[in-house]
Order: sequence, then structure tokens, then C-alpha cells
Amino acid sequence: MSSLLGEASFAESVCTLLFSLPQAAKSEKIDIFKKPEHLWRTFSPDQLDMNFKNPAVLLRFIKIMINLVNHGVTIFRLDAIAYLWKESGTKCINLKETHEIIKLFRLICNLLNVESIIVTETNLPEKENISYFGNADEANWIYNFSLPPLLIYSFFSDFGLASLILFLILGSRIF
Repeated sequence: MSSLLGEASFAESVCTLLFSLPQAAKSEKIDIFKKPEHLWRTFSPDQLDMNFKNPAVLLRFIKIMINLVNHGVTIFRLDAIAYLWKESGTKCINLKETHEIIKLFRLICNLLNVESIIVTETNLPEKENISYFGNADEANWIYNFSLPPLLIYSFFSDFGLASLILFLILGSRIF
């Protein structure tokens, strides 16, 4: 089956999620504007991924970012960013190309001379999560979506002190 990436033999079974979803990590053929296309959906049928390998998709996304900045948006939250780039034969998570695209987004925001913040959202172990800061050329903030509920739970349980220590160790840039 062809895939979103236009590769006749995309190995989608290799793509990995850190958790299980019933209909995750699939491509399927659907018709859009009477033109058959293959769309990838990492998490659920209602969340379609964009193919950033396609220069037209990347350019369109950049134009949308610029338009949003011109209309006052200053914070960009990049949801599930670790899965941005899909490469056949890989786990499709934390690939080098993902980091390069985040660097590109950060550069564009910097060139617009508008103070903006790029927030990467992940659910990864600390080392991989921290990697999204790059060399101060990727994310401004990193959001690990599992951390806030864990902190709240710990404050209302016997683990309050442990949570405070964890927060101090991880630092305030990860929230």
C-alpha cells in the first residue's frame, strides 16, 4: 500500500508509539477533493499528520505561522512533535529531520523580529525531551504533558515532597 510519503513500501509497522491506541499509526487511502490521497494518522482517525517531506506542505505551514505572527500570535505549541517526521524503516519518533524543522521554525520566528515562543509537546523520557531545546536554537519551552497531572496527584497524595524535588531537578523550563 502506498503511504502519505509516496513510498510504495512504507514500513508503517515499524513506527512506534510509547503507548497503545486502538487505531494508531496507520495510513489509509481516502478521497480528498475527488483526488485519491494517502493520509497518515499517528494517533487517531480525526488527527491527520502533515507530510513535512513535501516542500509545499512545509512552505504552507511556514506561511500560516507568519500570518499568525502578523495577527498577534506569539506562542506556538507543536503538539506531539516527536512524531513530525516519518521515515520508512525507522520508529518514526525523534528523528533528526524533526529537530531541523523546529530549528527552521525558530529561525523564522526570530527573523520576524517578534518575540515569540516555540513550545514542543512530548511525552518522552527526560533525555529525549530535553533534546528539543537543541543548542538554544529549537524550542524555547518544553511541555511534557504527563508531568502536570503527576505533580497534582503527588501534591494530593503522600508524594508531595518527592514531586517538589522532581520539579527542582528538572527545572522550571519543563512544565
